[in-house]
Amino acid sequence: MEGPSTRANMNILTNIDTLKVREESSQNAAVVTILEENRGVTILSEENGFYHILITGTDGNLEGWVKKEYVKVN
Repeated sequence: MEGPSTRANMNILTNIDTLKVREESSQNAAVVTILEENRGVTILSEENGFYHILITGTDGNLEGWVKKEYVKVN
C-alpha cells in the first residue's frame, strides 16, 4: 500500500489514545505536543518511518513528526 500524497488533508486514527508529535523524524527527538485520536492534520511528507504533519489550530499552525506505525490514515 502506498502512503498518502504530499499535502494530503487527512484525519489520522491512532492506535493509542494520544500520540507524541516530535520535533524531528526520530524517536529520540523532543516532543512538541500530544495529538489526540481522530485529529485532522495535513501530511506534508514521509521520512524514516514518520509522517511530517501540519496541525492547524486557533493558536496558529504547528509542524511535527509522528511515527507511522501508530497512525491509520483514512
